[in-house]
This record gives sequence, structure tokens and C-alpha cells, in this order.
Amino acid sequence: MKRILVCIWSLLIIITLNMEAMGQQQGPDTSSAISQIYKAQTELPIHVLVYRWNDNPLAGFLVEVKGDTLTLLSSGYQEKISFPEIRTLTLIPERKENTPAGFLGGVLTCIYLLNLASYHAEDHPTAYYHKPHDDDRIVPTILMAGLGGALGALIGAAGADEIIFDFSGETAEAKSEWVRFRDYNKRESSPAKIHFSVQAAQVYSRVSNRYLPNSGYHKFSRYYYLVKEDATDFNLLRKFQVTYSLKPQADIGFAVVWFGEPTVWGSKTLAYDSPSAVQWLYATGYYAVGVYQPFYPRLKEPYQFKIGVGLGMADVNFKVQTQNYVDYYNQTTQYNKVTGKLLSGTIFAQFDLFLSHGFSLGLIGDYVFVPSRQSPNIPEAEIPAQKLRLGNGSLGITMGLHF
Repeated sequence: MKRILVCIWSLLIIITLNMEAMGQQQGPDTSSAISQIYKAQTELPIHVLVYRWNDNPLAGFLVEVKGDTLTLLSSGYQEKISFPEIRTLTLIPERKENTPAGFLGGVLTCIYLLNLASYHAEDHPTAYYHKPHDDDRIVPTILMAGLGGALGALIGAAGADEIIFDFSGETAEAKSEWVRFRDYNKRESSPAKIHFSVQAAQVYSRVSNRYLPNSGYHKFSRYYYLVKEDATDFNLLRKFQVTYSLKPQADIGFAVVWFGEPTVWGSKTLAYDSPSAVQWLYATGYYAVGVYQPFYPRLKEPYQFKIGVGLGMADVNFKVQTQNYVDYYNQTTQYNKVTGKLLSGTIFAQFDLFLSHGFSLGLIGDYVFVPSRQSPNIPEAEIPAQKLRLGNGSLGITMGLHF
């Protein structure tokens, strides 16, 4: 999964560099025109073909509709055309241009869902990734990528029929058609208001890396403990979030963060005993979140930088099970639990690249705050009382859908 993370981010960089290179190849004299075209393609990506009464057609990108005049960006220049000059007008919505982005989005989404469903480790919180044999996943990955690409391309091309507005009828009919055109344009050019995102991330564990090692226990493989999968620290489902835009640069919403840590098995050799221990930390946070873009409007689609905070409650369940082996027939088992619903908060910073207006990929860093709790000692296993720092941080990737 780490290799997938690197590949995805490399792809984002390649796309960005290619866009910049295309701009540089045009030369300085046309940079302003290229900037205008790019702005029209990203902010109001509606291609228009206008047939005027003088039979002189004009093609370009729709910039704005104001009163009875529309502004078109054609060949790097803005053209203003009044309603009486237009005989027919054909719109090619942004969705026609979304097939490549839909294909890529479908491929990535289906590969992600395959990993989430098939390659999460058992006996661990949420969806920590485990490493299957490469031979076990080549065919499923290819099949899911093909299915996702086909579905994504179909969704990206959905509604690709051209829309024709005919103003050649009677005056009342022509005015009614103009109103229909303006209403359609208003809907299509409105920015996305609802945002869904999922996060997969490398978690920097605190409890799992400290509790048993601080007690002198040595971690050992889950295979030794007859558990089939050995988990990594990569959580395939770190967070799910949905937000609504109050303003272009400000969102509010709700997030669920699964910040439990991988299960740890450990053992300790004593002169008279050989205790072993298993430690679990299941933790889920529920937060009301606010998201803000500090560099808006200087930085906006296809790039977005966001910072966010969340406040809510966390459901924490920390468990330890120890066993003492004095001899084969003399075994004792002890349990230790720290559970509760605690006040919690989260912060994050995120950089997104929009492959289309409806799909984005990004990098994210976050941290979850939870009050520390005291864990009692287990004298039979020589585990002292410890302060549990239950919060943790992560670095990962996000995929977003925007409507």
C-alpha cells in the first residue's frame, strides 16, 4: 500500500508538471490567453457553439451570462454576444470532458475498495492493511481496475448529449428559451456544495509502540501466535468525512475517525515464568468539523489547501490479556481494561488536486487528541501501571467526491 501511495502522488506530480510544461511551450506572448482559457475550463467548463443570424458560427468557453448578453472566451479573446444576435446555441457540458478523469477515478476507487474488503488484517481494529502474497492479488487487482475504469468512464461520460437552445421561434418562445438557457447555465456553473471523502493513512502509533515494550516485553509475529495476517501500520480506513460549503472557502460537516492501533503480541522471559501478553486498542472518534481554505481565492481549483478542526467524543476500548506459563499444566490468565467515552478533538491539513470538478485526490496529515488515561498494573505479568497517551497522528491520502 505504501507503493500505491507513492505511485498516486507521483501521478499527481506528473499531471501538474505536464500542465505547467504545456503553458511554458506556448511562449510568453500567449500566456495571458492560456491563463484565461485554463480559468474558463476549470471554473466554467462549458463549451459553447453559437450560430448567429449572420451565419457566422463562434465556438468557445462560456464565461458568464449577464442580462441578455453572454460572454464567450474564444481563441484567447472575450466575445460579448447579445441575445437578439443568436439563432441557435449548443452547449457541451463539462461532463463530456470527464471521461479520462472518470476512468482514473474508477480505477483508483475499485482498487481501494478491493484492498479494504480483502486485505485488511483480522484481529486488528478497523482496516489495517496486511501484506498478501503478490500472486494472490494480481488477478483480482487487474479485474477490479478494469471494472472500475469502465464504470468510471461511463459515469464521466453520462449526460454527454449536446443541449441545443433554439431562439428562432416567435418572440415569446425565444424569450422562454433564453430563460431556460440562463437557468441551465446557473445550475451547471455553480460550485460543488457537498463533499464526501475517505482517508487511508500511515498511523504513528503511541500505545502499541510503548505499552508492552516499556514493560520489557518483546514483540513477536502474529504468525507465531497462530494468527493468519501480520498487520502493517497503514490504516485503509482512517477517516470518513462529509461537509457542506457555507462559502467557497468554508465548510462545516461531520467526520468519523478510526484511530485504534494495531494489535500487539509480546512475550517476556523470566527465571521462573514465561508470561505472554496481547494488547488491543479500539478507538473511534465522532466530530463536528469546520474546514477553511486560508489561501482562497489565490489558490483554488484545481488545487486546494485546507485546514480543519473537529470537536466531539471518542469511544475508547483498551484491553490487555496476559498468560503466565509456570509449566504446561499451570497457566493463569489476567485481564486489564481501560474504557470510556472521552472528550476529543482533531486537527488536519490537506492538499487536494481536482482531476475533475467532481473527483479529487490529495495528501493529508492529521492528529487526534484524547485525554490520557491511567492503566492499572498487572503484577502477575510484571506490567507496571502506565499512563496511556491514546491520541495519535497519521500521514496519508484522501479521495473526494464533490456534488
